[in-house]
Amino acid sequence: MLLLRRFGWWLLVYASMVSIAAAQSATGSLRGILTDNSGAVIPGATVNVVGHGMRRSAGTQVDGSFTVSGLAPGDYTIRLSFPGFNPVNREVTVAAGSTVQAPIQLTLSSERQVLTVAAESGQRLTVEPESNATALVLRGQDLEALPDDPDDLQSALVALAGPAAGPNGAEIFVDGFSGGAMPPKDAIREIRINQNPFSAEYDKLGMGRIEVFTKPGSDKLRGALYLNAGNGIFNARNPYSSNKPDYSNYMFGGSLSGPLGKRASFFLNVDQRYIDNNEVIHATLVNPSTLQPEPYQRSVLSPFRNTFVNPRVDYQLTPNNTLVARYQYTTTNQNDAGIGQFNLPSRAYTLGSLEHNWQLTETAVLNAEMVNETRFQYSRTSTFQDGSNAMPAVVVASAFTEGSSQVGNSYNHLDHSEATNSTSIVHGTHTIRFGVRARLENIASSSSQNFGGTFSFFGAALAPVLLDPNNPVIDSSNVTLGSITSLQQYERTLLLQQYNIDPATIRLAGGGASLFTLSTGNPLTRFSQFDVAPFFQDDWRMRPNLTLSLGMRYETQTNIGDRRDWAPRIGLAWSPKTADVRHRTVIRAGVGMFYDRVGENTVLESLRFNGVTQQQYTVRNPDFFPNLPTPLQLASEGQLETVYRLDRDLRAPYLLESAASVERQLPASTTVSVTYVNVHGMHLLQNVNINTPFPGTTINPYPGQGPIFQYESGGIFNQNMMLVTFNTRPTRGVTLFGSYSLTKMMSDVDNGGSPSDPYDFRLDYGRSTLERRHRFQLVGSVAAPLGLRLNPFVIVTSGAPYDMVIGEDLNGDSLSVPLERPAFATNLNSKTVRATQFGAFDLNPQPGGTIVPRNYLTGTGLVSLNLRLARTFGFGSRTGSAGISPTARLGDGSLLSALDGGGDSRVTLTFSVIAVNIINHTNHGGYVGQILSPLFGESTMLNGGFGGGVLSAPANNRRLEFQTRVAF
Repeated sequence: MLLLRRFGWWLLVYASMVSIAAAQSATGSLRGILTDNSGAVIPGATVNVVGHGMRRSAGTQVDGSFTVSGLAPGDYTIRLSFPGFNPVNREVTVAAGSTVQAPIQLTLSSERQVLTVAAESGQRLTVEPESNATALVLRGQDLEALPDDPDDLQSALVALAGPAAGPNGAEIFVDGFSGGAMPPKDAIREIRINQNPFSAEYDKLGMGRIEVFTKPGSDKLRGALYLNAGNGIFNARNPYSSNKPDYSNYMFGGSLSGPLGKRASFFLNVDQRYIDNNEVIHATLVNPSTLQPEPYQRSVLSPFRNTFVNPRVDYQLTPNNTLVARYQYTTTNQNDAGIGQFNLPSRAYTLGSLEHNWQLTETAVLNAEMVNETRFQYSRTSTFQDGSNAMPAVVVASAFTEGSSQVGNSYNHLDHSEATNSTSIVHGTHTIRFGVRARLENIASSSSQNFGGTFSFFGAALAPVLLDPNNPVIDSSNVTLGSITSLQQYERTLLLQQYNIDPATIRLAGGGASLFTLSTGNPLTRFSQFDVAPFFQDDWRMRPNLTLSLGMRYETQTNIGDRRDWAPRIGLAWSPKTADVRHRTVIRAGVGMFYDRVGENTVLESLRFNGVTQQQYTVRNPDFFPNLPTPLQLASEGQLETVYRLDRDLRAPYLLESAASVERQLPASTTVSVTYVNVHGMHLLQNVNINTPFPGTTINPYPGQGPIFQYESGGIFNQNMMLVTFNTRPTRGVTLFGSYSLTKMMSDVDNGGSPSDPYDFRLDYGRSTLERRHRFQLVGSVAAPLGLRLNPFVIVTSGAPYDMVIGEDLNGDSLSVPLERPAFATNLNSKTVRATQFGAFDLNPQPGGTIVPRNYLTGTGLVSLNLRLARTFGFGSRTGSAGISPTARLGDGSLLSALDGGGDSRVTLTFSVIAVNIINHTNHGGYVGQILSPLFGESTMLNGGFGGGVLSAPANNRRLEFQTRVAF
């Protein structure tokens, strides 16, 4: 209520400012919407206004709207030239204090070509909210720097978006919709990153927002065929593999577009991938004959198959209404998934998915001032996992995992419906946008995860150091004690069992499993989740050099009781110069609240393990290894169930984010921006066992019940970031975009995790696992001699923080991966002190000891230099194209080139070579932070590519791929 009252006062002050500004205005302005003759809006064009010895320009925004302010009273000429359309010259008269509405509808010229923009001049600075210099728009040749594989493309875009403000990373939208699969690059028209950070239309901060727009149909028959091929013989082997395994990667497909009568056009893309990848196992086993540890390194073939089909139809309903219909079919299948790092081949399972996605977008130009857009999406995604539960899994922490995969026959059906309606109104000096988004998820999930049971060995901070194989019965009153690793604990268990030693003595001697878990019950869970978010946004051009953006968004969802999610947003863009429409310096600032929805996976877990649908048993220090008890035996022996639930007071996490930036236009068509971002997050999700024994006791808060894992809203997050970006086009054939960021992230929880101490969350406030202190990236397009084109993509980052943990459940919170951390050692003679390459640490922290901070350790950084080299050959000429240049210029000097890259050639043939990690730099990853692991502090895998996707293919450190593309 207090927030509503404050918002009411804000509206009153805002209305007063509008009235005063309108009364004092002595100049006029010109507003309008640019459309083609089908009624579709045209963004990215430049409108020139000439008269009274001055020339003013304005770019059309994403909704086709444009504004030219600060015009002295008198007559003016509107001039507009856009390739493929007839030029416009229109006379208008502007009166003092008035706004002239001048909608412009372009008509097709006699020969219209399908064109994409490859900007030649540097990015122009304006005070429009969506024109922030930190934004990146990739079209035409600029897209060539990105990977062709959709999974790699998604990973690269997330990396290119940079360190997102907040703990959730980047968010991807395809044609304005959330949750869809990434289309192949050949189907993409344009990609926009980090635009309009504080718009109320978006649920997340614009920094980290990735918008992908697919290609529309064309009025001429156009098409392309392509083949990407890669083989292990051209690649450098994985340094974590003892051999160079077979590897192959083939992707082939094509696209076709053309007219469907006079009022419609189509675009069709088909893409298939056949990837024979390898999963590298880097583990330490126990030899069953000698009971001695030995390394185990092996590469296992893991075939991956994917098919993508994407038809799209653009239809002109009326002169002012257009309809876009798009369907997407995606299927994937992977054999021998789940293997790699510590997981042995017995853990393999089959993974697959099938997605049907239907999208409809209707755009209506209601009048000269108003455009309405309605979008609807329905998708059905089915994923399945097919593995074995025949044998229990054995997890020897950070050493190896064997046994069955424990995924069983599981599937997940998700029906996703999404509807959005938004309206843009150009009124005077205001661009108003309002609307609502609603989403509905229907989920049917069947899971038999861990129905076969799992034994875990964590190691021990206090156990017998010496064990005589000839006299395995140990007197605990007369033995030297110390810490043992998880592998040593497993070795002792096997050794003592050979002597038929009773379980109690095995436990006394430092053997026996640390934890046993088993799930049973009904595998099927069904539920629905609905969320809705109305918004209102007003971008007020108070002066030619000043824009004030004010917005409000409200969000709410089912499955939680929180109804307080109001999200006000304020943005400001100001240029010191008022007379020069080509601003050389722009200062921006903004602040806003951004909410995260409580995801369906969190709700699903609380419904599945509610003690009724499924039962999960957790047994600490079980004495029956390797024998597997039945659920009935566990219940009859009084073993208590583990329950998951949502806190009754659960709130949606929110982020209070603010940013300020200075943008500067430099010579050589270069813009530079320096941005400071501050983020404060509250109510982050935590998964807390509220039935953990009271500290120093074995007494539970809820006697007679097992572990109760409750999702609460107790986490906090803080971030400070400085971001420097540059965008330069020094010559006609060179385009480069780069950024550097210095980031500090602090939190007490990441990704809905659990605290190390359920009674003191403050112990976990430290570096976030998401932090990369330094980050540099560069992407671009360079025209080289002999008709060659180079597309570099460079990522250099600092190492990722990782946690140092003991690996033993000291406080009894029953986590499957214990999170207790050691203390800094003060007595080096203590039996519980362990000396490491990072110092000496006490594995049995005492009251008053200094606990090691969370994420105390740091891995090595990442250096990824990737390059594409391409050459295009043209054959023949297009019929009727005489006199039409293969390139054309927009009013702002931007260069347009034909879609196929071969000018006005009838057929083009392009050969490309793609090099991933061209310098063969080894990027280490998968660092082990468990101090009781035999691999503590070591890297166990490659951290390749951009952090995910096939670019991280473990079969190769450096990878070469070849592409052939034919277009007509």
